[in-house]
Amino acid sequence: MSRKLLVVAMAVITSGCATTIASDTAQLRGHYTWGHEVRTFRPCGSSQSFWVVGDAALIQPLQDISASLAESRGKPYPPIYVEVSAIAQGKARDGFAAGHDGVYRFTSIQGINSQSPADCPADD
Repeated sequence: MSRKLLVVAMAVITSGCATTIASDTAQLRGHYTWGHEVRTFRPCGSSQSFWVVGDAALIQPLQDISASLAESRGKPYPPIYVEVSAIAQGKARDGFAAGHDGVYRFTSIQGINSQSPADCPADD
């Protein structure tokens, strides 16, 4: 994915976002994965997987980047490195989310990169 596309995506994501962070909001780094019936986040250094929810305007750019990467790489479900603010919403009781360790509501996205930093490999 081109750096220009990532810059454009970040401009779209951060435009109009509030800068106030609620006290129950965590700052997280890790990998977002999107695809058919998959919307997950795995924090750096963790084997846990969390279902992701959030406002469509916030999440849609992540899905668009994931779809673009899947097409260019010829593989579904590419992990995307993200830095986000999120609120833990506990364990889901039903649906696809129930198969994960919990649910995070993404409230803002500070960074997106198709390449993972050395201290947060996609295959921890």
